[in-house]
Amino acid sequence: MPDDRETWRLAARGLDAAARQHGAPDFAGASEEIQHRVVDAFHRGELRGEVWDELPPKTAWSVLMRSVLSEFYSHPWAWNEIGFGGPAYPRGYARFGVGQRESWEGAPAFERDPVRDTHARGVEGAE
Repeated sequence: MPDDRETWRLAARGLDAAARQHGAPDFAGASEEIQHRVVDAFHRGELRGEVWDELPPKTAWSVLMRSVLSEFYSHPWAWNEIGFGGPAYPRGYARFGVGQRESWEGAPAFERDPVRDTHARGVEGAE
């Protein structure tokens, strides 16, 4: 396996190659249906040809997902989704019940579901 940076580059080339096998010009230019099929085959380790003959897709998927999940769960909105209130250092946590706030925690600034909010504002995928 190449280092992680090279794995990302090769996987991007491999996704383009897989999309071309479905008649698309590249992965970004493929229809949503083709993109879903390619990503599904990628996660199952079923991609073949070109890059994938030398880069094991199952292992590449693990490398990419490790980075993607690390980035996703580094954001406080993702912490909210999984019920993690964030780091409590140095105090620690004392109240473990659902909906209970620590004495030092303030009330939420707003009650907004980040997923619904981004959809409603049309900013999903914005950079």
